[in-house]
Amino acid sequence: MSRNLAKFRLPLIASMLLVIPFILMELVNRWTFNEGFPFSLLGFMGAVALAFSFGLTAFVRQLRTGKKGLGTILLLVLLLVVIGLSIWSFTHLLADQMPCFLGVPNCD
Repeated sequence: MSRNLAKFRLPLIASMLLVIPFILMELVNRWTFNEGFPFSLLGFMGAVALAFSFGLTAFVRQLRTGKKGLGTILLLVLLLVVIGLSIWSFTHLLADQMPCFLGVPNCD
């Protein structure tokens, strides 16, 4: 595996581990309902989880380098904003959709 692809391995695994439980809950709790599978919802959750995990790993890697300077500080602040927005988006989306994942009929 090339070095560039290895950077994405940990964030991809982490985002999959964050989203797979909700895919399983959707399959188990809503299979009797006559509805389509929410690919767009789970895809968006996966993208937000990927942004979180990629931002977090980039933040940790940047801290490990030990570089100092304005560019490093701005990069760390930008990564913290990405991490914070992804946490906010994921938790609000999860709070809104949790009844659907738990199998409540007419949850929208």
